[in-house]
Amino acid sequence: MTARLDADDGSGDLNDEPTWSTGDSIWDSDGRDDADEGSSLSLFEGDEGTLTLGQRKTLLLLLKHRFITPDRYPAEWHTLLECEHLIRSRLNDLFLDLHLACYLTSAVPA
Repeated sequence: MTARLDADDGSGDLNDEPTWSTGDSIWDSDGRDDADEGSSLSLFEGDEGTLTLGQRKTLLLLLKHRFITPDRYPAEWHTLLECEHLIRSRLNDLFLDLHLACYLTSAVPA
């Protein structure tokens, strides 16, 4: 399965991984929502966002890459499936559309 955005200029390097401005990798955690522990969704001073850390990581990944797959980004894929409506809505706010696709490949005997 893959997730694909309709709008992409193709300029992003698929090997680049997004990072916070502090230089810490945003992929250090497992992508699970930290808000379940009763903490605020605010991640920095003045943050008015309503997405959890895992949802933000998934949205950022979709904005950076045209395709994501569950084998390369399992935590973000899981978050995408759990929160598809919310993430799709955020993408629609940016005039982007999300497509989840399954595809088949031929099985070749080894």
